[in-house]
Amino acid sequence: MTMNFKAATYNQYGTIDMEVEHPDFGWIPFTASETDSEDYCRELFAAAVSTALPYVAPVYTDEERRAMMPALSARQFWMAAANIDIDKDVIVSAIKANMADGVDRKMMIAELESGSFERTNPTIIDVMELMSIPAAQVDDLWIWAAGI
Repeated sequence: MTMNFKAATYNQYGTIDMEVEHPDFGWIPFTASETDSEDYCRELFAAAVSTALPYVAPVYTDEERRAMMPALSARQFWMAAANIDIDKDVIVSAIKANMADGVDRKMMIAELESGSFERTNPTIIDVMELMSIPAAQVDDLWIWAAGI
């Protein structure tokens, strides 16, 4: 069975993404693999090998990459803080020393009692800046903590 295809491009898994011309639905997305159990999939892969464009990994901005980081549990977050010799008392002291008493200060401190922490949470960013911790260091700690 011969199928028409276009826009063949390798993906990150070594298979080939393309569009195939379906007799009922027209051009549809399709992924062909050389190890697929279906003959037509292996045939499409073989036909596309010579013309498929190479895979190009996406490039993310720092903000996009941070938004994709997993949430940390409270345990993971405080383990990361301990890794750079910071604990909740140190952070609370910095907040109290740098923010006027009020709702915002109380909310920031309350946020530290959270059960999970998002890398892009404004409180995390504010605390990082208060503590003069570079964003790249926080990123590295976040990735490390996500694995423990």
